[in-house]
Amino acid sequence: MDAGCVSGENLTWLLEMGYCPNTKAPNGQTTQALRNQLPAKATWSQVGKNAEMVILGEYYLHGCPYPLLAALERFKVGQTFRYATLLRYRDDGQSRSVRNWFQHYNARQIIEAGHKEMKGTFFVQHLMSRSRSGIQIQVLFTGLAANVVRWCTPWLKDCSDQLRPKWQRTLNSPKHLVQVAANCAALVEQTPGGTALQFAPESPFPGVTLFLKGVPAFQLALDFNRPCKIASG
Repeated sequence: MDAGCVSGENLTWLLEMGYCPNTKAPNGQTTQALRNQLPAKATWSQVGKNAEMVILGEYYLHGCPYPLLAALERFKVGQTFRYATLLRYRDDGQSRSVRNWFQHYNARQIIEAGHKEMKGTFFVQHLMSRSRSGIQIQVLFTGLAANVVRWCTPWLKDCSDQLRPKWQRTLNSPKHLVQVAANCAALVEQTPGGTALQFAPESPFPGVTLFLKGVPAFQLALDFNRPCKIASG
């Protein structure tokens, strides 16, 4: 969990609820105190391309009565090392290697990047409902949309008649796909080879045509405020 959520009170609640937190110390004071306790010839283990760790043993965070396992990590920026402290708790007698510990904690960056994209690309923070269930549904569908954009990207590359530089850059940017490409004027035609989508000449992608192969569904042309009624057979 993020270091911003770490406090003795929060960790105590999590531990007593049965969770095994894997987190980072919330401030540099903890890291400096632990650095002062390091042996003169501490053995650092390589855990990443530019990262090393050393396990220090049990540590009591202020306000939390339960012992946590602490480890220092360091990164080299230029000729200077930067330090941080990782904290975790296990109650099953098992422990990860320092490399697995480092990778497991930093995997949360993927989740954080997903949250950032949901806000910066899909604007999930602009709530469309005041009810709790409505908000939950909006967040779930926003997460689904973020994944669908990525799942569709390889398919869109195969559908492109030619990968011009600007279109290639757009395909590699979910934000540009959602906020630029999806809002461009385009001509859609049914051809013997399938559905063709040609971006308008005044769009950012003049001359780019997508041959939408393998699409079993299509968008119905509906009048405003007139829902489509399908009679059951």
